[in-house]
Amino acid sequence: MRVLRQSEPIQTIRKQMIAAKTRSSRGKQNSLLYDLSQWRNNTIGSLGENAIAGLLHSLPDSWLMMNNAIIPTKTGNLTEIDCILINSTGVYLIEVKTWKGSFAAYKDKWKRRDRDKWVFLENSPTEQSKYHQRIFTEWLTSHVSNLPKDCIIAPVIFPIAKWIGVTECSVPVFSKFNDFLKLIESRSQIFEQDTIEQIAQLLVNVKVRDFDPALLVKYQNAQLKELFRII
Repeated sequence: MRVLRQSEPIQTIRKQMIAAKTRSSRGKQNSLLYDLSQWRNNTIGSLGENAIAGLLHSLPDSWLMMNNAIIPTKTGNLTEIDCILINSTGVYLIEVKTWKGSFAAYKDKWKRRDRDKWVFLENSPTEQSKYHQRIFTEWLTSHVSNLPKDCIIAPVIFPIAKWIGVTECSVPVFSKFNDFLKLIESRSQIFEQDTIEQIAQLLVNVKVRDFDPALLVKYQNAQLKELFRII
């Protein structure tokens, strides 16, 4: 597995985003409680995402991976994708949800089990991944012509959930990493190596300008969603 990293300007901007969000959140609650909450959320999130990343690292050297990828939108904004995996069968926009407990979804409407009842969730992880899929497709097709149909897949993985039940959702959902690998194995080769390398270079070399870290306008499902101006 070859790991890609976006340019240093993008890495610097991500640090500014996180710092600005931290300052904003800290001002709204008790400092000690905030620190404890952040430590817990970051630890759980990192464990789940690191577990997926660790499994991905064991995949073939011809596969490419990028974590926390920043992608531009048509409206001049940016969105962040947990993990992007590229191989000859397609591009996989992996959303990792470190949710604990039991969850069910029907047509992208999600609910969680709370003792003896179900509680509907405001944020839909499958809708989020569907959005990522649309944004990424728009961005990539503006740079690469004649892409194969259905070459961009946006699965959601719940590595630590107790139970997941999904019906008629718009993107694939998995509770086990091996089930995701089975999806990849079931697909035929659609990319030549030169196309894979072209996509990789586009991801690495995304450019941004005029970033104001105070522009923190979205924060969905514990993932930063920031606004930028795109070159």
